[in-house]
Amino acid sequence: MGYYIDFNKITLEEFQRMLESTYLLPSQQIIAEDISERFQVLQSLGINNMQQLQQTLKNKDAVNRFSEKTSLPVDYLTVLRRMVNSYHPQPRIIKDYTVLSIEITDKLERMGIKTTPQLYDKVAAKADRNVLKKELDINDEEALLLARLADISRIRYVNPAFASLLLNSAYDTVIKIRNADYREMYEQLVKLNKDRRYYKGRINLKDMEFLINDTDYIPLDIEYEYDIMRIIKDNKINLMAMQESIRKPALYGKSTAKFWDDEYISEQMLKLHLDPEVESASKTEETIAAETSFIINWTGMDEEKAVLDLGCGPGLYVKKFAETGAKVKGIDLSQRSIDYANRYIKAGHENIYFTRMNYLDIDYAESFDIATLIFYDFCALNSTEQNRLLDKIHRSLKSNGVFIFDVVTVNRESSESTSISIWESGFWSPDPYVEIMNTFIYEKPRTEGTQYTIIAEDGSIKIIRLYHRLFEMAEIQKLLNDHHFKVENIYNNLKGESLTENSETYGIIARKAKKL
Repeated sequence: MGYYIDFNKITLEEFQRMLESTYLLPSQQIIAEDISERFQVLQSLGINNMQQLQQTLKNKDAVNRFSEKTSLPVDYLTVLRRMVNSYHPQPRIIKDYTVLSIEITDKLERMGIKTTPQLYDKVAAKADRNVLKKELDINDEEALLLARLADISRIRYVNPAFASLLLNSAYDTVIKIRNADYREMYEQLVKLNKDRRYYKGRINLKDMEFLINDTDYIPLDIEYEYDIMRIIKDNKINLMAMQESIRKPALYGKSTAKFWDDEYISEQMLKLHLDPEVESASKTEETIAAETSFIINWTGMDEEKAVLDLGCGPGLYVKKFAETGAKVKGIDLSQRSIDYANRYIKAGHENIYFTRMNYLDIDYAESFDIATLIFYDFCALNSTEQNRLLDKIHRSLKSNGVFIFDVVTVNRESSESTSISIWESGFWSPDPYVEIMNTFIYEKPRTEGTQYTIIAEDGSIKIIRLYHRLFEMAEIQKLLNDHHFKVENIYNNLKGESLTENSETYGIIARKAKKL
């Protein structure tokens, strides 16, 4: 768990896009001048991520030396240093938060907990939070308030006064802010602040958009008890909670539960992966055979090739690729899928390797000839994640390497709908539950979102959200070109079938190009 953004995981190109999309004060406008050319200079000197940049510009003397070495202006590098450091906000003093009682802050101080990072370490995990609760002799709600306070204090420019406003609103955690619609958040915060005057500064609509964007890279490590999401309270139905659980979320709003590693759900997911006749978690056995055959033939895959399969699941594609003799590495977020793959796919194959991790965090340098991302995984990512992944894949590929993936297109027919079903047991739980499935359509960019609201007998709620960005051909081509890929071929699918004007999917082969 980490209080701060992990600078090692943010590439220099990602940081450039962060700067291009953020609000710059007049004193910061120099950052936008010749940003592409200046960042190319940084990259040419081996600076590949924010951690390396921060270390290079660690103090004024380092800034001056680097300016002499590169001819980049000192005033530019000074502002750049400040911008990097702004993503690691200074620790806030807990006593400055008026939402906490003096009794609690005094107890925390006697325990040596004076700043928000120190508090974060004590409240991020449920077990640690329970220990702190006993030590402070506070109730569950007070312990949860401490967790939320430590959580939102990690956002740039959220000072104690603005934190007080957020903590008294519906936007009291990083994940809720990340999932928010900035217009709705603006209206609610302005109204609340007018009534109660938590924050003396002016709240602007654009500020809310940047606030939401700034949460993109903050780790969602705090373990919350989602009894916040409960529709039965004091033996009554909480209609507000019910309404909140089924409303249309902001585009790419996150799920409230990490269902990939839920003990029961991940077991059901694995069963779907392994069902040869069902296209759900994986494609059908027939489709996998056709797609792997096409990819192997197109790439000339053999024992000389190194292959990276992202989102590999239980390793069904990895197994086919490895039969060519290629060295194949599979990466997936699900521990259950990786455990299965290691036990049943890797066995007897010295050329197969599996790793459990988020593929957005890969950090390979010119290691693979071929990278694959199959079954429309790319469509499930938001724009920031798509940019980040393309940077990572480009870096991981050897010179002239290829990236092979598929996406869903705007030709796919979709419309908004709602269905309700009651289960004695099912995919989401072995116990009885109600499933409310909503399909939402977003226009900019065109995206289909599916939201499952799962209500257990005790009224507790889990919300699972899945997305499919629907691409036009020009959009995906531009995105690839912007990340230094040259599109070699676009097919109807990864079986290599010919494209038609009504294709609902694209199978894309893009080659790594040199950065200009």
